[in-house]
This record gives sequence, C-alpha cells and structure tokens, in this order.
Amino acid sequence: MSSTLFSCTKFCTSNPLPPSEDPGIYGGVETGASLIGIIANVFTTGFEKLRSISHQTEHKSMCSQILEKPGQNLKSPICKIFFKRIAKERSHLNVIETFFTDSISDSNVDELKTKLITELLNKKLNTGPICIPIVMGHNDFLEAMHIAVLQIIDNNIYYYDSKAIASKYRKLKDGHTIRDLVEMCKQVLTDSKGKIEENSTIHQWDTYNCAAYVSHYIFQTLVMGKTHKELQDSSLPLDYIHQFRNAMAHDLDRK
Repeated sequence: MSSTLFSCTKFCTSNPLPPSEDPGIYGGVETGASLIGIIANVFTTGFEKLRSISHQTEHKSMCSQILEKPGQNLKSPICKIFFKRIAKERSHLNVIETFFTDSISDSNVDELKTKLITELLNKKLNTGPICIPIVMGHNDFLEAMHIAVLQIIDNNIYYYDSKAIASKYRKLKDGHTIRDLVEMCKQVLTDSKGKIEENSTIHQWDTYNCAAYVSHYIFQTLVMGKTHKELQDSSLPLDYIHQFRNAMAHDLDRK
C-alpha cells in the first residue's frame, strides 16, 4: 500500500466506484447540468458553506483544514502538493503546469501553444503518463473558476471535466475552444495516431469541488490503475468525494 498516500489508497481500495446514474432533468449529454441542475448546484453549495461555519477540523495545517471543511474550494497550491505526492508514487509521471496557474479562457490557442512548447523545452519528459491540469473561467453562479485535466497515457488522450461539459463547448478568447487545445496537445505530445476520449457522466453537482474531483480522477487512474472508462461509468456523490477529501487531508498532514 502507498506510503505517502496511505489514506487515499485505503479509501479507494475500501470504497468501490459507485455505478453511474441517469441525471434525468438535471443534466444533458455533453452539456453538463441543465438549468434545474445548476439551481440545485447552487443550493447544494449554499448548504455546504453554511455547514462549514460550525465544522470542526481535527487537523492543524491550513491545507488540511480547507480540505476537511465542506463548501471550501481547493486552491492550486493544495492541488500542486497533492500532485507532487502522486508523482512520487509514479516516478515516471510528467506533470505539465502550463495551463494550471491562470485561467486559459482569456488566451487564444496560439498563445497557449507557445506557452506549452516553452515549458516542454525547459522540461525533459520521460516515457511515463503526461498529466495537464487545465484552469478555465466558468459561468456557474458562485464558481468563477473551474479545473479539468487532460492525461496522455499510452499515446491516448483522456479529457476529464467533472461537470461533463464537452471541451468543444468551453470557449477561448479567440473563438477557439478547449477541444482545439486538446487537439493541439495531441499534435505536440503524441504521434497523432491515438484516440481522444472525454467523459460524459456528470460527477460534480456543486460549485466548489472541481479540484477535488480532478484530484480523485488523477489518483484513481495513475495510482490505483483505474481506466478512464471505469471512472466514466461511475457516479461520485458528494458524500463520497468528501470522504476522499478527508483522506487527502490525512495524507497531506503526513510528512
């Protein structure tokens, strides 16, 4: 069992992925939550933020307190710490941070390609999986920013958005979309013969847990050996992802 991520490993081993469920009137294929679903997201978030007022954490570090408290967004620095722990478990993992610091929604595709190539020139890639977190602007109420992730494993590209909004609907400044960015990554980082897969199952039904879902996806696929399809065919209710956040808190408190 993982030494640096013991709690996350134990949680994922003990809790099989729940099967996916039809979102019904709350969501659609490729377009994420419907208007009714978005309203439900806002109420869920509001309730969780109210719950956090009286929530007592058992951990002292700031990142662990944020992880344990309901209704709290996970900021990039916390995710970076967790991803570094994952990289220790997968010594051949390449984490590319080009699109992780600022929202890419205010950039055009050529600017993003230049940034990516610049980072690649300064980073020696090994033959292992490539993980590219992507931070973007978002238009859900209370959620100014959103994070997805693109992974390249065995020459195939997997794009994961916990809200299941297809990359072709995520706009960049110049009218291009994140799908164009995905295609660009395929051109630059693969031999262009692999497939591109995107998830169409809505996992996130709130406005603050996107980074937790992305962290869970990366951990399950790169440490636990789950496939993109296995995650696609699952549902990850709020209680499940809160338990995973608590496991993250335990692991990040462990030196």
